[in-house]
Amino acid sequence: MAATVEWVDETPSTNALIQPDTPHGHCVAAVSQTAGRGQRGNSWEAESGKNLTFSLCLRPDSLPAARQFEISMTVAVAVCDYLRTLVDTPQWLTLKWPNDIYFGDRKLGGILIENSVNGGIIERSIVGIGINVNQKCFESDAPNPISLIHITGLEMQLRPLMQHLADAIVDAPSCDVAGYRSHLWRGEGEHQFRDVATGRLFRASVSDVNPDGRLVLADTAGNLREYYFKEVEWVL
Repeated sequence: MAATVEWVDETPSTNALIQPDTPHGHCVAAVSQTAGRGQRGNSWEAESGKNLTFSLCLRPDSLPAARQFEISMTVAVAVCDYLRTLVDTPQWLTLKWPNDIYFGDRKLGGILIENSVNGGIIERSIVGIGINVNQKCFESDAPNPISLIHITGLEMQLRPLMQHLADAIVDAPSCDVAGYRSHLWRGEGEHQFRDVATGRLFRASVSDVNPDGRLVLADTAGNLREYYFKEVEWVL
């Protein structure tokens, strides 16, 4: 099905414009979003009229809350796969666990999903997404942003891009762990990590991702460690 895209000139956050009765596949996109949120409560920098900042309503079909990471995997892979069609080096576009969009070692976009649960079943998911498109300069302290214009050298028309991306998400087939795992940034080889609770640095490789979203790391001693989101982070 085609998504329906509603544009607003300015809003603090597009997530707040998704209502309890908003239908499946309806998307609200903002020319200017003044208080967009990223992961860990961070703000999302987006120059007015230069990027995609939007929220999409999804209504999964009788999906138990225990399987909510399936939504995250499906959306993230759909976004990554669509953006790969726009660049000459699609293999550089990957997913930084759990759902940031990376080009090489630089952040192109982010996804934040809010689920509403009723009786143990997810009745609505609000998928908030920001993609850097035509913004050339970033003024925040974000360490590694990049835009599509940096990658392609081309300025893109936001409205058709928004429609195509929303359609790709709505029409995306359900993604399993293997499909998600194949898209992971730094999914191969050893890398340095930080245990958030202790601050301790260690080297490990990605062993797996559990269906509930936990990242499974194998450290240099061969021990497996499992982490939920916000419990471990890559050292860039």
